[in-house]
Amino acid sequence: MDLGISGKVAMVAAASKGIGLAVATALAKEGCRVSICSRDAAALEAARRKILAEAPGAEVRIFPCDVMSGEDLEAWHRSVAAEMGPVDILVTNTGGPPAANFLDLTEEQWRRGIDLTLMNVVRLCRLVLPRMRERRWGRIVHLTSLAAKQPIALLTISSTLRAGLSALTKTMSNEFARDGVLVNALLPGHVLTDRQIELNEIRSKQEGISIEDYASRVQGTIPIGRYGQPRGDRRGRGLPRERPRQLRDRRDNPGGWRPDPRNLLVSCACHPDVGRLSSQAERGICSRNLRAQIPRCFASSG
Repeated sequence: MDLGISGKVAMVAAASKGIGLAVATALAKEGCRVSICSRDAAALEAARRKILAEAPGAEVRIFPCDVMSGEDLEAWHRSVAAEMGPVDILVTNTGGPPAANFLDLTEEQWRRGIDLTLMNVVRLCRLVLPRMRERRWGRIVHLTSLAAKQPIALLTISSTLRAGLSALTKTMSNEFARDGVLVNALLPGHVLTDRQIELNEIRSKQEGISIEDYASRVQGTIPIGRYGQPRGDRRGRGLPRERPRQLRDRRDNPGGWRPDPRNLLVSCACHPDVGRLSSQAERGICSRNLRAQIPRCFASSG
């Protein structure tokens, strides 16, 4: 599928593995010139090789960066602007903050969680928005979590901050849409990333059961009955578009997107029916109806 974004410059944060890597790979397949960051230089190089294996000839640059550091983010942005040009597409993404019950969390953990989960998004957006507005074209996609709409046990910090990030997404969308800059959020559910494995280990120990038994129980709560897998979709669903595509009746569109969209909740800041979509997902109706909406939530005006 040609999304009309070939040649666009894309920054994808925390993209050495998991969903970030899947998104960067999909953008590279669409012809975007991609820059990815991670704290681990070796993991970044391995990620670059994986992307090039899927998208031979793509331009993929890597930059070691701690997204909690404002100085690192500024350095990454300067490097991209100098070597690739103004940023057209920004995908924000991070690992999760500490997982614990409320009374077990320290103030320092809350502060680190804010820097990791929220402030990196604020800082990156402030870096790319001036040129996007100047050129009257930009796409910003926040990778967050289902916890933004449906708080999850132990994910006290994440649930709190990601709900705020949804509010920020809507606020930014309203403010910058008239400048040709569209802002959306993607809220993954149970996708089998390192973060999901870490949470399974914590919870299984707390309950005194094996990690396999705990994982089986979690999968029993997922409508499709299994975890999603972080891999790109060659059709590019869920990615930003150059031109608009008319929203059609969601009942007639059994489309798909990987990571498994049946485990995803979309918060489309530009879509007036977001409340209905959210309530469907919270009731567990995240099957064909919601899955079909994902590509259209990211269809954006030129």
